[in-house]
Amino acid sequence: MTAVNAFHLNSWSVPPVCRPERPWPLVPRPFADEALGSWFGRIASRFHMNVNELAAAGQLTLDFGEQCCEWLLLRPLNSADSARLSFLSGIGEENLPRPYVGPATARRQTQLAFCERCLWLNPLDVTAPYWKAEWAHLREPVCRLHGCRFDFVSGITLSTYSNMRRLLAHISTRSQRRRRVSFEPRFGPR
Repeated sequence: MTAVNAFHLNSWSVPPVCRPERPWPLVPRPFADEALGSWFGRIASRFHMNVNELAAAGQLTLDFGEQCCEWLLLRPLNSADSARLSFLSGIGEENLPRPYVGPATARRQTQLAFCERCLWLNPLDVTAPYWKAEWAHLREPVCRLHGCRFDFVSGITLSTYSNMRRLLAHISTRSQRRRRVSFEPRFGPR
């Protein structure tokens, strides 16, 4: 192998996101009411990684935990991680999404509520569904905007699908199955 071939092989074998000295390319902008974990999960999706892999690649000391809703309900960042994430994303620290600031026990809850319509119908960018920060602090069983009952995703599901693209694909598949079952004709006496 020549030196030129070795150079090209090495420069293409390391994806740009894994180079901690450079900002990440193509980082999606955060939405004003988006949870920090949702935005970080969308970045991880962009680079085909889970949230733990992205944190390690960016040399961030984020604690996602190993269970339940912890990656989506990301706690406040320390000042070093906040500055590092700001550098890597190219977004000012003041514009980073809001972290989860509720009780630590909520991060270990067995399920997390969401409005399916709000999740899919993002009025600012229809191609970018996101998780709203307010869904971690629910006081009512219905969406303020749509009046529909909240749906739930289990903590095990969040542990299994550890970035937004994977989580959204699971929720979409589950919703399609529910609709198909609810519209199937029933045979026999009622």
